Amino acid sequence: MEGSYVKYGTDPQEAHALGGMDSTNPEFGVEDKSLWGTLTTFNKPFDSKVQTDKPEGAVVPPAGPKGETKYIGKYPSARGNYMGYYEDLVKAMNGEKKFDVDPVESRDGLRVIELARQSAVEGRTVDWS
Repeated sequence: MEGSYVKYGTDPQEAHALGGMDSTNPEFGVEDKSLWGTLTTFNKPFDSKVQTDKPEGAVVPPAGPKGETKYIGKYPSARGNYMGYYEDLVKAMNGEKKFDVDPVESRDGLRVIELARQSAVEGRTVDWS
């Protein structure tokens, strides 16, 4: 087992925007420490390739069931960046870059959902159309 990151809660950007915080504020999209997720690793207490710092409040309990060194700590989520999404969208619409998600794939994904709902309501298999 390599480890896990368990996180609950929502992205703070919506609350920040609705609360009137400017998106250029350095705190915009930064989540409160009380909402940080729990990072658990086995036999890898710190991986500088994916972690920028030791998680705050980290503890090293006794070894795991297979004798692994188990490391548990609170670790922040990446800072949200709604503005980056819209900046990329504008660049794609202006032909300066490709869309991150092909619009045709998005359309097809929505069509699958529509057909699944129709199939459930009608109790039958429906053809792709």
